[in-house]
Amino acid sequence: MDHKKKRIVIWGIGKYGRFLHRLITDTYSDRYSVIGFADRKYEVLNSSNSADVGEMEKKRILGYSELKYLTDEGCIDGVVIGILDLMERKKVEDLLSVMGIQVLDSRCLGLVSASQICDKRTNCIFNETNINIYALSDVNIVSFADWNEDASISYACDDSGNIILESDRYLGLSNHPLYNIGMVERQNTKTTQFIDKAVSLLTWGSDFNYGHFIFSCLSKIHVLENNNYDGCYLIYDKPFIREWINIVCRSYQISEDRFVWIKPEKAELIMHIGEFYCTDNIIDSGKINAEILNEIAEKILLNGICNDRDKSKRLYLKRAGSRKLIGGEELLEQYGFEVFRPEEYSIEDQIRTIHSADIVAAEHGAAVANCLFMKKGSALIETFGAGFVDAFFVEMAKVRGVRYRMLVSQKEYGDYNFEDDYGINPSLLQMTIEEIL
Repeated sequence: MDHKKKRIVIWGIGKYGRFLHRLITDTYSDRYSVIGFADRKYEVLNSSNSADVGEMEKKRILGYSELKYLTDEGCIDGVVIGILDLMERKKVEDLLSVMGIQVLDSRCLGLVSASQICDKRTNCIFNETNINIYALSDVNIVSFADWNEDASISYACDDSGNIILESDRYLGLSNHPLYNIGMVERQNTKTTQFIDKAVSLLTWGSDFNYGHFIFSCLSKIHVLENNNYDGCYLIYDKPFIREWINIVCRSYQISEDRFVWIKPEKAELIMHIGEFYCTDNIIDSGKINAEILNEIAEKILLNGICNDRDKSKRLYLKRAGSRKLIGGEELLEQYGFEVFRPEEYSIEDQIRTIHSADIVAAEHGAAVANCLFMKKGSALIETFGAGFVDAFFVEMAKVRGVRYRMLVSQKEYGDYNFEDDYGINPSLLQMTIEEIL
């Protein structure tokens, strides 16, 4: 066996797992060798003899203990999860991670790193940490409406058809990994625009999620402007993004004509970029991104949005959708917290209000990104339901000098859902507030 290939097991013997098996063996057999399948129902599957599965699926289906043994023996390099249900997928990922089994992101299969095809490379230094910028020639940006109409997706590929790994945090492949790799060859897709020099800010989720935009897009703008980039930015055309870019243009002295606005709902769009710039993955870099965001906040605050005359407040940052805190509002009100619904204010007013707060209690969500503008010495209490805990703002709070507390709902493992509202133990919430006060 060629050990230069990654030896993988596909978790999930359902329709999607079998699709991934066919895709990998037909398209990526030079990079991956599929050892077999694993599934939580391995005992039942091994005792059955279904006629509607292929020869690979008829082999013994592995369970957790066998996967662990093969990993420890060096027989496999990782697991690709062939499950579309996000909650089920998360449970499998968590358990495999605890067992020390590497989970390979199926969205990365067949993608090429910009460093492999770049024409030149420069280094950007932030707090003694390098951020690489890659300049690529003749790149196509493909953007189209997602299959579920909830979001737009986009990706960058060169003339050889290589999809560039760094073109998007989510790689432009939505929740159906690799389903759109052939989109660039669709007959009804038309090249609509040629641009000499551009950066893509068409990150998946940034067209509808306030937090995704701040963490994925503003950092790229800051890095590039600090390194004298003078080309265009491709960006989704949404009202809240327009509002943000007005603030960015004033703070960085960027001409508005450097932004090329893309309608998220407009399908089948290709732009050919003569010189395409992309950065290392910044959003998942933790401390590095926090330091960059801190510099962004200071630059925007120096632009005069806020002033020290604003009255200090205790704010309860309340979500509009699901994943809301149940029963906390009354207790917070007793301690002088005012309910603040960000969607009712302009972005400048949101920044101004958050900056004036000495304590913010917030349900985890996109609007917590505004806490980037909290003052040094202020405090952030962030609450989570058991179904979704993402300590995304910890590093940001540390860099900003904000005292941070995380409170998580107590619930039995396996009995939670991503969208659930939740409660926090009132005594724990009360003790946390009094400790900060």
